[in-house]
Amino acid sequence: MRPRNFFCNSQSEFIQKLFEKKQRIDRREWKESRAVEVTFDKDSRMATASVGETRILCTVEAEISAPRRSSRPGAGSIQFSMEFLSMAHPSANESALDGETEECLTMLKHSSAKPIVLTLTHCALN
Repeated sequence: MRPRNFFCNSQSEFIQKLFEKKQRIDRREWKESRAVEVTFDKDSRMATASVGETRILCTVEAEISAPRRSSRPGAGSIQFSMEFLSMAHPSANESALDGETEECLTMLKHSSAKPIVLTLTHCALN
């Protein structure tokens, strides 16, 4: 069975020419990155991140507290909690974030810093 072509001929030709020129669809070079900007307003607890034309807006809460129980003095943890507005994006799937959160927690498992509870709420993609 022949693989399904997701592009029409003109789109395929356009993409092929970009590969030959070593450009991306948005005309950036292969190694050229998009502009990244992150801002945080302590008073409103609002954070914005922009990567190219993609923008993310969320509120951020953080709390430093002592661990409930710890067998290692000085050990701590970071907890992440994310809630997406239903209108953020139709394909937003909270369960898909669980693996990423678990990976972050695993990487930080042996951190000696004080525990930080970070809650991201009301995230919206634009």
